[in-house]
Amino acid sequence: MRQSLQRATGLAGVLRGVVADMQSASGADIVSIFLYEESSRRYYAPFATGQPQESLLDSLADMTEQLGRYADDASHGKVPDDLGVHNYGSTVWLTVTRRPLVARDAPSQIDSTFIRRYQVQATIGLPIKSDDRLLGLIYLNYRERDKAPDDARVAELLRMASTAGETIEAALAAASRAALDGLGRLTSLLAEPAGDKQADMKELRRVLSIALADLLLASELDAAAIYQFAPHRTSLELVTAHAPVAAPVRVERGNHDTWEAALSAAVALVTAPSDLHPVAVSALGSTSEPHGYLVVLSRDRIATVRRAPATDVLLRGGAELIGGALAHQRLIDGLEHGNRLLGALANMTAAMLRPGSGRKEVIESVVGHLTDASVPEFDFNFATVYLLDQRPDESMFVRLAAGAATTAAIEASVTGAGTHAARRVPRWALEEERPLAADDVLVFVARTWRTVIVGPLEPKGQSQRSDVVSGPILGAATWVQVPVVRAHGGEIARVSACLLGDSDADRDRDTSQPPFTLAGEVFEKGGHADLIRIFLPFGTDQHSRASGVLEVGYHRSYERRPDWGQIEALRAAAGQVASAVETARLYEEARRHAEQLELSADVSRAIASSIDLDQTLTLVAHNLARLVDASTCQIALYEEDHEGWYGAAASDQEDLWRRLRGERTEPSFLFDLLEKPEPLVIEDAGANERVPHAYVKTFGVRSLLALP
Repeated sequence: MRQSLQRATGLAGVLRGVVADMQSASGADIVSIFLYEESSRRYYAPFATGQPQESLLDSLADMTEQLGRYADDASHGKVPDDLGVHNYGSTVWLTVTRRPLVARDAPSQIDSTFIRRYQVQATIGLPIKSDDRLLGLIYLNYRERDKAPDDARVAELLRMASTAGETIEAALAAASRAALDGLGRLTSLLAEPAGDKQADMKELRRVLSIALADLLLASELDAAAIYQFAPHRTSLELVTAHAPVAAPVRVERGNHDTWEAALSAAVALVTAPSDLHPVAVSALGSTSEPHGYLVVLSRDRIATVRRAPATDVLLRGGAELIGGALAHQRLIDGLEHGNRLLGALANMTAAMLRPGSGRKEVIESVVGHLTDASVPEFDFNFATVYLLDQRPDESMFVRLAAGAATTAAIEASVTGAGTHAARRVPRWALEEERPLAADDVLVFVARTWRTVIVGPLEPKGQSQRSDVVSGPILGAATWVQVPVVRAHGGEIARVSACLLGDSDADRDRDTSQPPFTLAGEVFEKGGHADLIRIFLPFGTDQHSRASGVLEVGYHRSYERRPDWGQIEALRAAAGQVASAVETARLYEEARRHAEQLELSADVSRAIASSIDLDQTLTLVAHNLARLVDASTCQIALYEEDHEGWYGAAASDQEDLWRRLRGERTEPSFLFDLLEKPEPLVIEDAGANERVPHAYVKTFGVRSLLALP
């Protein structure tokens, strides 16, 4: 058996060899093998002889359903201690127990649809293991009971399965290496800086054709094609293909629910006579708004479920790289001043990624570049960057904000804070820790990853869309009317807004309700009635909400309006902003952790070296205030009988604090700590009856944390 498997190449070849060898050794009428991935708890790569290959898809579906029922029952403690085949089926029993299954009377011991359909009289199930890891299962099915092997033969077949496991594990490892090598070649090919040559579509087609050849070589698939969206996303156009037959040049969506389904059907119609079948369609770029699709084909109709996990990773990574190449090419073609834009992006990145910069410094640098008059794509009247956060109740708020304005028409304040002196900052950008309504435009943009253009306030009954955007909008766009709403209710006005891109949520959305609202107080104080604004999300994880939102735009008194080239430029910048903000956040955490360690060490040294209690407590108070970034730290000690307390040390106003005394008869949060010795948080000290009013007034305390 080992010699025949050593001649096989690729995972599919190895598994076919295992099936053939097991049938030859066992004399079974039907032999099937299924691999199992423990990390994802899924069965894959089914191969069989003695039954139709397409029926393996039904088998996989049944096995997955049985394992799902078992997992659900296990999570609720409903699995019986004496697990039997009759509980969840033979597959789950083999997967859980990892012991051979010998059913010489299969109709009564197993009694599954498969047993009845193929008139199986005896079944042998063998686990394929590597050390303690389950690699898969082998089934040997007999239509005559007297052909079933005896116990000695079963033991020999189990040893053969163990030997096959070693070869399968080697094939999986080889597939992983091939995938990594393939991704490495694709990265080298597609991630090179694009010059004038690669900006040309012919050169890009040549590079992508080479990329497809590398992708097919590493994945052991038979053909592939790359499609990109035409302008306005009305059709898909062929970029390049690597196939023995001509792929469709243009694909329309037609009556299909998704572009993936339309593309798969159109390609299958052309390639089916050559025995080529689409087995995967991967989005190029964002899944919500891709640049196009990569479709791969195989002569194996069910290759979709037979691929090694590493091959799936290769296809996803290849699609991302190809999507990146197409996006870059489109960016260069779509921007009139591409070189200047790339230079501006490089300068922005260099400014944002300065060593030691925190998030505030990063976003202040961003707004400066987004209002740079020397770069036409970024010459906005104003720019704001919001970093958003979420409270335990899932409500969102503005954690940090930075802004810049270049014209007196924008409501702004002159400030010298931050890295730029005497900067004009829009008034609404000065509000940090600002709570957001659940349907606020910033929340909508962050949670849906949609770019939104909001127009100015128009005369009642009029909607001048041409006054909002200059030129055509490429791709899907939905115009809506959104209300301006005060925090405590009451609609002020409605303005026009454009939602860019397409989303599945649009089909389910109640069109009688607006997708979002605008904060009335901010709208009025900021003079937003005269502004045309673009809101664009940024972040590092598109499967979660965006970490922040860019807001840029113009005052209506200026002739310029946002155009598609600027939106594309902002999207290119958003990725760099997201990376820089995340880098700054990690730096802040590392710096904060280092400071905490340093201050903790200082406190420990002070305690260890000082022999004077007052001096020690004073050092501790000062260091604790720095450690948690508090306005003040006060230390109180209790009398021996716990009937009173006195001020012992403080980081600020220490003399005044030391003169204070308290008795049990007086209500105080300090005595609450004696009754319940655990941390106490008081958010509004002035309104809490356990905090003396004189204490609040004397020390200016607004909130406090008390630790026993």
